[in-house]
Amino acid sequence: MPAPLLVELTDRRLVYRPWKVGSALVFVAAGIALLVGTFIWTQMNDRTLQSVIVFLLFGAVLTGYGLIYTLKNAEVLIFDVATGRITKKAPFLPEKDLSRFNEVYSISRVGEMRTFHYALSRKSEHGGGNIAISDDFLSEKREPERTAFEENILPVISRLLNLKP
Repeated sequence: MPAPLLVELTDRRLVYRPWKVGSALVFVAAGIALLVGTFIWTQMNDRTLQSVIVFLLFGAVLTGYGLIYTLKNAEVLIFDVATGRITKKAPFLPEKDLSRFNEVYSISRVGEMRTFHYALSRKSEHGGGNIAISDDFLSEKREPERTAFEENILPVISRLLNLKP
C-alpha cells in the first residue's frame, strides 16, 4: 500500500486518506507557472502588467482552485471504535461527523461509466445515502492503488463496522 494513504491503524482506530493529492497539485503548479511565465514575458518585452491582466487573473484563479482542491483531497477519514463514529478531518478545520457505525449496513461499489468508488451505504431511517471511502478507480484496470485498498483497507473497515465481506 502506498505510504501516504494509511495514516494510523490501531485496534481501536483507523485513519487514512482515500484521495490522491497529486492531481490537485498539477493545478497549483500550472497556475504558478502561468503567473511566473507572464511576469517574465512582461519584463522581457517591456510591457505593463495591465496588458496581460487576463493571464494574471487566470493564473491566480488556477492556483487558488488548485489549493482548494489540494485541501479537499487532503481530508482523512477516521473510523473510531471508542466513539462508534465515522468522521472526516480536513487540514486546519475541525472534525465533521459523517455517521455512526450502527447506521451503516453495507460497503458497495458506486459506479459511473468506466469508473467506480467504494462507499458505505447508510440505512434509510438515518438519512440514507452513501459515504465515499475510496478514490475513483477504473473498472477494467487492476491498479496498484485499487489492489492495495481492496487488500489492506477494505477488510479493516469491514471488521471495524462488523460487516460481512
